[in-house]
Amino acid sequence: EAEEAGVVALMLRHALETPGQTAALVTPDRQLARRVAAELARWDVLIDDSAGRAVSETPPGEYLRLLARAVAEELAPVALLALLKHPLAAAGMATASFRRQVRALEVAVLRGPRPRPGLAGLRALVDPGGADRGRFASLLAALERCLAPLLDAVTGRQVPLETIIEAHLGAAEALAATDDEPGAARLWSREEGEALATAVAELREASDAMEPIDGADYPALFE
Repeated sequence: EAEEAGVVALMLRHALETPGQTAALVTPDRQLARRVAAELARWDVLIDDSAGRAVSETPPGEYLRLLARAVAEELAPVALLALLKHPLAAAGMATASFRRQVRALEVAVLRGPRPRPGLAGLRALVDPGGADRGRFASLLAALERCLAPLLDAVTGRQVPLETIIEAHLGAAEALAATDDEPGAARLWSREEGEALATAVAELREASDAMEPIDGADYPALFE
């Protein structure tokens, strides 16, 4: 598959270098189309994909997926860092300050023994030595404010789907907020944010017809 994409990309690049020539790739294979686009991007050639991108692959879509995964894994280090390093995450802080604190937390806490599940596990790793208690107090408080309602919903059993969705979106907006911009404005803005809002609205409408679910099943359902 990689060789096929490379050959197609070379053909398209050759057409691009021939004056007056145009070319298009017509294929029902979305994986091939993505591979060809990636190959061309290595040469700084950006092509217009008429099929567009899946909303789950846009930055806000990926952000919501990472959030669902992180809480499903009870803030395990790898999943938590993937979420906190996403460009949309800020937890109500200035983005530069938030990034610095996340990097410091990673080095000081998350590269050692795996913490116990949830926010309590993070606090337990930070608190014992005493020196880091104040250093990470504001970050942990911000994360608890943003994520606690969703953590509660996802760890519950037989929870109405609509309840979990509302907690998910609430956590996403709270975590996306900066010190000078609300999370909703950052998450749902531009074309990709509007497309994601439409997809989420359809999910919320469909939730009325579904039985309550175990919270642990929600991330897979959302994906």
